[in-house]
Amino acid sequence: MRGESDSPEGGRLPFRSLSLPQREVALLIVLCVIAAVMFAATRRMAGWSRGKRAEAAAQWFARGEDLAQAGNLEDGIAALREAVAEERQNPNYVLGLARRLAEAGRNPEATQLLLRLRQDQPDDVEVNYGLARLAALNGDGADAIRYYNYAMYGLVRIGVDYDRRRIRTELIEFLLTEDEHAEALIELEALNRELPDEPDAQLQAARLSERAGGTRQAFDHYRRAATLAPKNAEAAAGVGNAAFALRDFTTASRELARAVDLGATAPDLAAQLEVARLVLVTDPLASRVASAARAARLRAGLAHAISRYDACQKETSPDQTGQAPALPQDPTRAGLEELRRGRQSELRDLDVLARGVTLIGTVEASVRSSCPALMAPIDRAWELIAEIHPGGGQ
Repeated sequence: MRGESDSPEGGRLPFRSLSLPQREVALLIVLCVIAAVMFAATRRMAGWSRGKRAEAAAQWFARGEDLAQAGNLEDGIAALREAVAEERQNPNYVLGLARRLAEAGRNPEATQLLLRLRQDQPDDVEVNYGLARLAALNGDGADAIRYYNYAMYGLVRIGVDYDRRRIRTELIEFLLTEDEHAEALIELEALNRELPDEPDAQLQAARLSERAGGTRQAFDHYRRAATLAPKNAEAAAGVGNAAFALRDFTTASRELARAVDLGATAPDLAAQLEVARLVLVTDPLASRVASAARAARLRAGLAHAISRYDACQKETSPDQTGQAPALPQDPTRAGLEELRRGRQSELRDLDVLARGVTLIGTVEASVRSSCPALMAPIDRAWELIAEIHPGGGQ
């Protein structure tokens, strides 16, 4: 017969009534419940802590930006450091601090921050762009070019809007400051494929092309800008100047005149226009000119060249030191005089015309070298005429 103490009603604990395996399972369940509760509590506490740190970091960052924008850069940097300390993995805070450090002229420190950030985000556009600009400021050409290229072809973080065309434009400007004109022209070709059909974008590309020595590209961009904005004086002047450089004097004359009418005020614009017009009405080898007119143009040019020759010869005649004159001697002048006195029919011959243009070009080049004060727009026009015709260039 069992005693009272052997029954559950007699005070014996249910746990003790279980077998040993059952007790172990029950104990394991209890421990799991306790662990789950502790994990949830810890996780909740960690989340709360992270939230508080994120909130504090955001406040420090906002304060730092406000201070920097107000002109208190050092205090702004100190606040941004606090933001980074609270949330080191937030790239926006690191980038903000690096940007303000660069503004303060502390480029090495800014560079180190961005390099550490780049270890985790090597393809980030903003990180590489920041490093490119810092390298350019430091004169590290190779690093600047490398980081600019990484930035152009990198990854853009969600919520960040980056204009790759702006990055490429900045790279081109840097290449031009480094006198890397060939590389700049290559990048300009790539930029052309990204350009919107807008006047300002076309004008910017035209200016860069001019600086890089890409006259044809500049002409094309200026012409497109002029088509999009017919009243834009800069576009008209750009088309005219580029056409002048390309020796298209018909286009140059028309567009430079239009630029003047639109109010363009470049100091050499009027002189450039006058020279272009003079080339058109003076060139004896121009197309669609009657034979009689060709002869008359050449005769006038020969007479002008003789007068310039004599005037410069007088200025450069030997002085007491025995210095020799710089102009070509009698054969040149004799050739000019011989042609000028030739019969009208002879001056219509294309070979004679070409020979005359060559002699005039020789004299004008010498006058520019020895007597620059004598140079006038008509002299520049004859220089160009000699240059643009085979056998007449100097």
